Amino acid sequence: MHGAYENAMAGELFRSEHSELSGVSAFAWMAGLMPELARKDNAGLILSGTMRPEHILIADLADRKDLPLVAATGSLAAQAAFFASSSVFTLGEDYYLPSIGKVNQRAYQNQAKTMNWLRAILAITLIAAALLKLSGVLP
Repeated sequence: MHGAYENAMAGELFRSEHSELSGVSAFAWMAGLMPELARKDNAGLILSGTMRPEHILIADLADRKDLPLVAATGSLAAQAAFFASSSVFTLGEDYYLPSIGKVNQRAYQNQAKTMNWLRAILAITLIAAALLKLSGVLP
């Protein structure tokens, strides 16, 4: 974990006494984390890694405690669950941003710009196809 802070150029923010393993399975981890959300000195919660849709319970509790939550996961089912919550949610290449750190930052920015352009082109193409379909040009 300390290496992730080092790569993010924020090594002074890592404090090992604030890190804990609350369980090795998904439900044991949730059972250990949920009471910790009630502590008054929490400033926020970042969930990153392999999540399951059941982890929406954590997002719900964080929302009830007015605790900012950022969720980043590669699981499509968990992405759908977190998307319905009020948490800040990262999709796509944003999920991999923390692991890049200061290495290949220019390459990452170029890839992100290219992907944004491709998304825009895809959206415009879909809208144009829908309009052509509605106007009867496309069968």
